[in-house]
Amino acid sequence: MTPAQRNVLGVTIVAAAVLIAWLSWAWSPSTATEALPDESEDVLAAPAPPPVRAVAPPPPSAATPPQPAPQPAAQPEEPRAEPERIPSPHPMSLDRARPPEAYGPLDEYKTRWANESRGAESSANEQYFRKLFDVPNIPPALIHDVSCRRSMCKLELSWRPERRLGFVVTLESSKQLYDKRVAVEPGTREEDGSYLTNLYIRLTP
Repeated sequence: MTPAQRNVLGVTIVAAAVLIAWLSWAWSPSTATEALPDESEDVLAAPAPPPVRAVAPPPPSAATPPQPAPQPAAQPEEPRAEPERIPSPHPMSLDRARPPEAYGPLDEYKTRWANESRGAESSANEQYFRKLFDVPNIPPALIHDVSCRRSMCKLELSWRPERRLGFVVTLESSKQLYDKRVAVEPGTREEDGSYLTNLYIRLTP
C-alpha cells in the first residue's frame, strides 16, 4: 500500500469515529430529555376552569286549571210527526157531521146478497141484529130495516148527524162479531134530512 493510500484510509477512519461519537452524544437519554419541552410547566401555566355553579330549578308555577272540553252544539229537535188520522173517506169519521162514504168490498157484497136466497137461519139472524140496536148508545130511529140471506145480511140505517155515534157503534160491533167482514153503501138524502145508508155484513167467511 502506498503512503497516499494509507493517508486516505486514516482520514476515513478518523471521520467515521467522529461521526459515531457525535451520533452517540445526540441520541443519549439526557440530551433527549433536555430537548423535549417541560409539559408539567405547560399544565401548571394553563388557567384553571371556572367553578361550576349549581343552578337551582325554577320555582313551580301555579297549576293551570284544566279547561272544560268544548260541548257539541245542540242539535235542533226534529218536529214530531203528528199521529195519523183516519183518512177520508171513512165511515168512522166523527170530526165532521157528514154522512158515511163507501167502505169495504161493497160491489162484492152487494152482488152476493142480491144473488142469494133466504136460508134456515135468516129470521133468527134478523132478530139477532135488531136486538143489537136495543142499547142506550144506539137510537131506535137509526134502524130502518134488516134483511138476511144465507150468508149475508143488509142493515138499512137512517143516518143523521145526531145519530153518527150510534152508527159507529153498530159498525164496530159488526166488525168485532164477524171479523171485519163489512161494507158500507152511502145513501141519498131523504126529505127529513137523513141518509138511508146500507150496511152489508158477511156472516160466513
